[in-house]
Amino acid sequence: MFSTVYDFFEKHYDEVDAVSCRIKHFEAKSGYYMLDYKYKKGTRIADLNNPDEYFSIQAFITPVFIKSESIKDLRFDTRMICGEDTVFCTKVILEKCKIGLLEETSYNYRKRFSENSAVDKINYNKYFYNEMLEHYHHGMIDYSMEKFGKVIPYIQAIIACDLLIHCNMETTREVLNDEEFEVYRKKLKELLWQVDDSFIFGQPSFKAYASRAAAINFKYDIDYFKSLVFKDNQLYFADLKVFNVLKSKNHCVLNSVSAVNNKFRIEILVAKSQSPLPTGAIS
Repeated sequence: MFSTVYDFFEKHYDEVDAVSCRIKHFEAKSGYYMLDYKYKKGTRIADLNNPDEYFSIQAFITPVFIKSESIKDLRFDTRMICGEDTVFCTKVILEKCKIGLLEETSYNYRKRFSENSAVDKINYNKYFYNEMLEHYHHGMIDYSMEKFGKVIPYIQAIIACDLLIHCNMETTREVLNDEEFEVYRKKLKELLWQVDDSFIFGQPSFKAYASRAAAINFKYDIDYFKSLVFKDNQLYFADLKVFNVLKSKNHCVLNSVSAVNNKFRIEILVAKSQSPLPTGAIS
């Protein structure tokens, strides 16, 4: 790994400040980390201003090599107990809006059988909810606005990835009391309005339609599935193509058929299994 990273830096030293390797799980979990899709196009420099690279998100700092000269006065935010490494990496990377991605190298990441790491238990910590949304997500938006004058697509992609997790958390009501929960819902909705819907539907690590539906339902206070329009063998939400019926290999279940205002309405459910769809944790 080290020689490969060194050679890449030597070849592209002035182009990137950070080089990222794949994360491979071992012990309690096997396979690669959920954001591994970004390596599928091979070793390269990802230009984060390029729409094809918007989702080349770098979350963990553990598999990242950073030039010491690029760090300067940047430090971890000591208020944070989760996401501080993502904020740190993002600020380094966005100085040049590029990151090196090495497909042929891997960092082995232990997922403990005991599930007692800080990451495994974070959803039972109150910080994960209101404080994290403030320090991490709102903080990233403020940083982007200050540096670029807008919430750039790469930042929207990072936030969308996290919010899809938040919108489908099953532990929320176990951790927060009623007052905290209402504050959390307000902050979460504010963040969703900072993210274009294309980043919710386009997130490669969330293929389940129910996960996206939970976020859209909450953002607009609508029934996402009833808002879909079928046209040219595609399902659309507003002007976004969200599902290709002909290419789907998932289960399609006919739910209802009706005629309303001279229109023939067919309602189908699409899922990878016959199990009930999750309802999300914010409704």
